[in-house]
Amino acid sequence: MSVHDFSHGSVFLMKDKEYVVKKANHREVVLEEVHFGVRGTFLIDELLQAWMSGELKFKITSNNPEREIEYDSDLLPEEAKRRFAVLEPFIKGHKTYANLNDHLKEHEISQGTFYNWLRVWMRYRDTRHLVPNKRGPRDRTSSLKVIQIAQDVVKEMAYTKVKTSVHKMYREFKLRIKELNEYREEAEQEEIFSYTTFWRIHQKEKDIHKLNSQKYGKQKADLIKKGSQGRIHTERILERVEIDWTQADILLVNPITLKRQRPWIVYAIDVHSGQPLGFHTTFEVPNTAAFKQCLLHCFLPKTYIKEVYPLIRNEWNAYGIPKEIVLDNAKVNESYDLQDVCRIYGIDIQYCSIASGHQKGTIERAFRTLNEKLIHATPGTTFSNPFERGEYDSEGEACVTLQAFNYLVHIALVDMISHDWRHSVTRAGIPHKLWQKSLEENPHLKLAIPRNLKELKIVMGSGLEFRTITNKGITLETVNFQSEELADLKNELVRFNRDNEEVRVRFDKDDLRVIYIRDPFNETFIEAYPDEDILMDKKIRLDLPVPFYQIQLRSIEKSGELTKHIKYEDDHVGYAARAVDQIISQQKKDMLNGYSDTLEETKAQILQFTELGSAINDLGCPDEVYSINSIEEMDEQVKKPKSKKKGAKKSNSDSSSEESPEVDIKLDDGVEEELPTFKQTIRGVS
Repeated sequence: MSVHDFSHGSVFLMKDKEYVVKKANHREVVLEEVHFGVRGTFLIDELLQAWMSGELKFKITSNNPEREIEYDSDLLPEEAKRRFAVLEPFIKGHKTYANLNDHLKEHEISQGTFYNWLRVWMRYRDTRHLVPNKRGPRDRTSSLKVIQIAQDVVKEMAYTKVKTSVHKMYREFKLRIKELNEYREEAEQEEIFSYTTFWRIHQKEKDIHKLNSQKYGKQKADLIKKGSQGRIHTERILERVEIDWTQADILLVNPITLKRQRPWIVYAIDVHSGQPLGFHTTFEVPNTAAFKQCLLHCFLPKTYIKEVYPLIRNEWNAYGIPKEIVLDNAKVNESYDLQDVCRIYGIDIQYCSIASGHQKGTIERAFRTLNEKLIHATPGTTFSNPFERGEYDSEGEACVTLQAFNYLVHIALVDMISHDWRHSVTRAGIPHKLWQKSLEENPHLKLAIPRNLKELKIVMGSGLEFRTITNKGITLETVNFQSEELADLKNELVRFNRDNEEVRVRFDKDDLRVIYIRDPFNETFIEAYPDEDILMDKKIRLDLPVPFYQIQLRSIEKSGELTKHIKYEDDHVGYAARAVDQIISQQKKDMLNGYSDTLEETKAQILQFTELGSAINDLGCPDEVYSINSIEEMDEQVKKPKSKKKGAKKSNSDSSSEESPEVDIKLDDGVEEELPTFKQTIRGVS
């Protein structure tokens, strides 16, 4: 994969016009339009913004060929791996050129072929020779027989995992001398010297480094013995970048689980200038995908700062592909996935020894600075240890979400660290200015970027899913992504009876405004875009980066609303379910009896209706009473409780003590009669 910069002679397409760079510095370039010869001056930031938006693409030339290599390690050409294996011992200094002929015979290649491959390698990356740290032998002293026994006792008992006192060693020493003298003549017996003499031998013979190795481990023992070696010397920016990850000393509100949780930070810093280069935050334990996401942030120009984070007052000018990255010797860092990415971009990886944080002291100190300037002053902090936290309620005070935490980290890295002289006292300068100074002092140094943003995000984007293309397109977390190219791919899969086949989907977890779907026919990636209406329903702005976790937020909010409803009383729903079951059970029993109960109840209801009709006719009710043909009309007329008048007769049907709805009817002659009541019941159901 080729890399490009805005140096003299670079050719690129911008807004369908071809330009060539005629003059360049670190702030602006002079461009000439190839077809008409018109020249103009552009700021580097303007060109970077055009590259970020996809309006600018570098032209592929013979001196800078573009090789389309599939990202997966199993699809990387074996010939490329074989050539790198041939060159690697000499690139890393494992072999000298005095042994070149034997090396060439072993791999069956000619000297000319070797130098041709080396010339190609040198064209795209710098080389570095490692100097072995050779250790000389330790000197050992000799003594008389008793001294030798004392030395043996010290060697055997001083280096156990459980600490052994000098008094215990001295008692063992005395026992061994007595056992030695047991069968000797008095004149030949050895003399037992005093405890003070034994203590002096112990002090002389004991190996502090070995004792510390038993207590702290070998790496920390080496650090105690040799001391800090200071910051590793570098000549320019991006020569050495240290990357590490840690769990932040703060509790955040996780928008996915709505719980308090400590986030992880993957952080990269340039050793030469002390300038923060990129970071990535996540609630999951960092893996290869998190490291790739951090590297992607390192590669990209930070032109989004003013638009996305308007509260930041300064610019973040650090970006580019580093020459070397320094990582922990952890399992997650030794993945083939990460190694292939670094090989594609010509990045050398140096692994520190196990438990050797001092070998990357710059990033360790950077984490401490971030804690002091931001994290330990933010609500919800857990501080560095329980003694410092005291009775502070970290969980109760936590109120910051991951999205807001990213904003705070940007402010801290740019305004509090990058533009603060206190962060780089040992470097005698402000990181931002030291970065710019290194660019000015190294005219040959160009901040290389890949050919286009799409290519970079496909390789470095940590999002990877497999989806089936449906009529709605590709669905990620309830959001549909569509495009004309995606619809054409779906039709092509249907034509070959492969419509149920899952396709590979890659995306940048920090920005889901575009995703990339692999076309299995052409082995290329096509773009798809989110449904704007769905994002608007989720109250997500399309003019800003759309984080992957944010599209999950709305569904979690709905879950929270449902949780609130659960707290309300819903016993009536349970009673209703019981009533339904009771009625159904009674109806099943009645069915077995030929619905005898139902028929009897129907006859009783008909009789009640007949009695009611006769009573109404006898009362001589007005016509509007007979017009009651619905429950609604009845409710309109039954507006107030029954008020009895003097002399009113009581109906025989009112023999029950239960109250029933009554109709207040005004008779023409002023006489009011109470109508009979009835209610519908199901036998066996109370």
